[in-house]
Amino acid sequence: MYLAFNIFQHIALFIILYHIHIYITLYTHYIKLYHTYIYIGLCVGGLYVGLGNTNLILDNVTFSYNRATSLGGAVYLNSINTEVQLLNSVFNSNAGGSGGSVYVDGSKDVSITTCSFSNNVAGVAHGGGLYVNGVENITITDVVFQNNTASTSGGAIYLGQLSTLIELSDVVIENNTAQSSGGGVYVDAKNTGLVLNTSSCTHNQAGGSGGCIYIGTSNSNIQFTHLTLHANTATDYGGVIYTDELNTNIELDTCVFSNNTATSGGGIYSSVDNQWAVSNSSFMSNYLQAESTTAVSISTGGAVYMGTMHSGTSIKDCDFSYNGVVLTTCDTSNTNSNSTSSTSDTCSSDVSHYDCGALYIGESSSDIHITRSKFNSNIATRVGGVACFVGVSNITIEHSSFDSNMQSSTSTSNGEDMGGGVFYFSSCGVATTTTTTTSTTGSGSETLTLSNNTFLNNYAGIKGSVVYSKDTYV
Repeated sequence: MYLAFNIFQHIALFIILYHIHIYITLYTHYIKLYHTYIYIGLCVGGLYVGLGNTNLILDNVTFSYNRATSLGGAVYLNSINTEVQLLNSVFNSNAGGSGGSVYVDGSKDVSITTCSFSNNVAGVAHGGGLYVNGVENITITDVVFQNNTASTSGGAIYLGQLSTLIELSDVVIENNTAQSSGGGVYVDAKNTGLVLNTSSCTHNQAGGSGGCIYIGTSNSNIQFTHLTLHANTATDYGGVIYTDELNTNIELDTCVFSNNTATSGGGIYSSVDNQWAVSNSSFMSNYLQAESTTAVSISTGGAVYMGTMHSGTSIKDCDFSYNGVVLTTCDTSNTNSNSTSSTSDTCSSDVSHYDCGALYIGESSSDIHITRSKFNSNIATRVGGVACFVGVSNITIEHSSFDSNMQSSTSTSNGEDMGGGVFYFSSCGVATTTTTTTSTTGSGSETLTLSNNTFLNNYAGIKGSVVYSKDTYV
């Protein structure tokens, strides 16, 4: 059977005035809505479809100002073994409990192409614009998500369990807000392939972690390519990207991170047991913010925070500049060469500690490679103007340049180990240098090898304009 709706605007107006909703429960059918305007649906939203083995197409449909007290402010699709296509459609100013505009539960494939989701609200839980759960494959192409809000997670998009392939291409995610995590997108899907390419994620906010995207996946493969990631904010961790699950391989290539902010990991926060391959990307002016404006707090990793990483994590052909902390007062007149200072504190921010201006890698990571990258004008207050390596073994940094980076504070407290205009390395005891190479070796296999790098105009307020490691510094 073929069932099609071709409702012209004057007929739709009749539906508006009488608050009639489209409610469909069918089995083994094909359903298509074309050139339709659905406006001010109440209680159950604009459209509910409960299906069996059915294909659904919404093409050139506008859903505006619909409300649902529970799921799917404009559209609720409760389906099994179906294919859903949303094409050339507009979802504006709708509100639901979860899925402020669209809620899809239990379909085979979902494809959303050339649509816009704007000013939608998930007033109770997840997915301000779109909530998709229990779907095998999700493809979102040429879609704009703008000014959507979720009361918990996924300001624009929430992608739930059982997805095997998630692909977003040519997507604009802008000015979305989640009161909890995933200001733009929240992904909660195991054993998943996630691809995000040729897209922008800008001016999104998370009250928790992941200003642009929160990734809760394990045993997954993730690719980020050709992305613009600008002015996103997380109150907690990961101004742009937050990931906290296990055994995930993440490739990031040709991406631009700029003016993003978080308590730790202004650009990226990756907490446990993942392997990253970062290449051809820039991290510019990503900042740390204090957890509290009245008490001392510690913020770490201005551009990138990586906790326990799989062996083989790599960074190559990248640019890290102006990350870390913005200083309120600073006298760097003596930084025309790599230098240290023992004078009074001439560079300060506030009462908090901002560590590892560009990069933090720690907690039993091993075999880290950084190649052909630039680190310029990154700033930390206590330790590691550029990077901190804490509990890491076998780090190799080669063919890279370090210019005008700074560990700013000149005061110590509570006997803390502090310093490192460029590097802070927590586990080493001996440092030796030659013209082009520094190898800092501690107990066991812990080794920092610097080969064919250049260091110019770096500054440490305490010790070690280049490397500080416990009581050894260079």
